Amino acid sequence: MRTFVLLLLLSTAAAADWAVPAAMRRWTLAPGEAKAPVGVVQVWPQSADEVTAQVVAGTRPVLCRVVWHAPGEPLEVWFDATAQPTHVYLGKELKPAPWEPPAGLTLETRRRPDLPFDTAEQILALWDKAGAPLGRGGCERIFHGANPYGPSEEFVSRHAGWIDLPKEGTWQFATISDDGSVLLIDGKQVVAWPGGHGAEGGARGEHNGAVQLTAGRHRIDYRVVQGGGGYCAALAWKPPGAKDWEMVPATAFAGAARWNATESATPRGADWTITWRMLAHAGPGTDGLDPCMIQTRLELSGPPATAAWRFDDGTSGEGRLLDHWWLAPGIRRVTAEIRAGKEPPQLRTVALAVQPAWLQPNPLPDEHAKHWRKTVLARRYANLPPGELAAALRLALAADETGILAGLCDAAAQGAKPLASADPTTALSYALRIQGAELRRYTASATILDAITAPPAPAARAHLHLGGLRLAVDGDTNGAAAAWQDLDAAALDDGDRRLLAIYRAD
Repeated sequence: MRTFVLLLLLSTAAAADWAVPAAMRRWTLAPGEAKAPVGVVQVWPQSADEVTAQVVAGTRPVLCRVVWHAPGEPLEVWFDATAQPTHVYLGKELKPAPWEPPAGLTLETRRRPDLPFDTAEQILALWDKAGAPLGRGGCERIFHGANPYGPSEEFVSRHAGWIDLPKEGTWQFATISDDGSVLLIDGKQVVAWPGGHGAEGGARGEHNGAVQLTAGRHRIDYRVVQGGGGYCAALAWKPPGAKDWEMVPATAFAGAARWNATESATPRGADWTITWRMLAHAGPGTDGLDPCMIQTRLELSGPPATAAWRFDDGTSGEGRLLDHWWLAPGIRRVTAEIRAGKEPPQLRTVALAVQPAWLQPNPLPDEHAKHWRKTVLARRYANLPPGELAAALRLALAADETGILAGLCDAAAQGAKPLASADPTTALSYALRIQGAELRRYTASATILDAITAPPAPAARAHLHLGGLRLAVDGDTNGAAAAWQDLDAAALDDGDRRLLAIYRAD
């Protein structure tokens, strides 16, 4: 009863001071430790309709801009912090006044198109021809060795915003990049180091340019094209009168500071919210991100309550704070059953973008070395969706874990058709592995091979080996002939075509 009365009082208060009628949700803003003219806050949408934002000070609109929004990810909102903002409202079609932040620095990355970047002009033109943004957000300085929003190969990065110079004079800037880079200040090119190369050739300021600038803030635009291998995006400067190069410090890009989003409410009053973040990823490999498992931390915020969680991979958990390991990335769905006192339970479902922790330096951190094994072994394989089952198979194949490979046999055979449809390449690799001398799971292997009917190359290989299995294990010449009857030999490579000829001769 006490919880119900509390929510009723909060509901009445919220309805009375709801400043943006079209909004679906609001978050209370609290400043962080640092002070700056521009505020930056992340808020978590609880539905697909919470995609735009309006910041207010009491009931008065505050200049703001949504810097980043993507399905299943938090919104990053920048706003005028000098206006003493109190709340950020979320909705489907909120339309704050256009605003460009007067301070701060953002980093955005996009997929690299297959175009040359051998000149500064090509690098600048390439940005507009690049793929959809992988991510965008505030950053403290230009000093990066990895892509925070995706794989650190085949992408382009752009730092844009403001640089604050303490005095007037001739400033020298040097680009240190892997690969090509261009620096613009106030829209004018200062230095370029185009083409494919490592960062070592610029580590001592070899690629630099000078520009006469006044004290105060200036527009900065720094772009780097990354092909394969290592990535580096760094910027050094030599202030007027200085003798040595130094990395441009974070203080040069000050002006935007992080704020916190605290209580959440709807027009009906105080509300529970689900927040999430990617913590780590782990897998059997040490030199890549696929296959890997991904650890996500979920938290239920709001009034006193308990939470029971259901995940779209068939697993469940309890608690207001919970870590969950996913077998595959993508847009995943989580449902929390929220119980407060004696009131009927409420269901809250959110979609979240599950992806690796891109800045994690090692795909298999020591403290998580056994997590993927424990998680795969603990799963009820029969309940796994086809995509999850395929991910479990990829993990087990990559690690060559015999016990897990054997444990997956029944589930893979029972779900052979949806598995073959979801990932025919993995289904084929698994079927061939379990028919080997170590496991000899011939029946399960045959069931999976028979289910692979497309695309042409995996289907042809599957039926080649299905016929071979029937011939070698069962002595079933008719069954072998039936498996090869409609086989597209043109889809086989030379080695498999020779094997087919040997089988037929036998």
